[in-house]
Amino acid sequence: MFPHNGPQSHDLNIGLMLGRLLQGQETTHGALAETKEKLQRIETRLTDGDKRFDKLEAAKIKPEIGTAERWVKQGLQWAIPGGVLWWTGSIDQALKVLAALGAK
Repeated sequence: MFPHNGPQSHDLNIGLMLGRLLQGQETTHGALAETKEKLQRIETRLTDGDKRFDKLEAAKIKPEIGTAERWVKQGLQWAIPGGVLWWTGSIDQALKVLAALGAK
């Protein structure tokens, strides 16, 4: 494959090889520093996002409903099916209407 004439035929340039090695290390260190910066930026964004999400969640908390609101809510649970039953005059028809409206 390659003619082998001994060590004299090999042109070993140690300086060139060390230069290439050094260049590879600099490239690796540069890429590593760039990656660390990107990771730091991502971590900062995640932390800021968590803080913003917590603020949004705190703002979404609903106050307790009062007694009157609770009575109206419970009353509507019975009034709507009762009204549909009165309007249709048949349990089967009322069930079909309620099913069409998406009632459970």
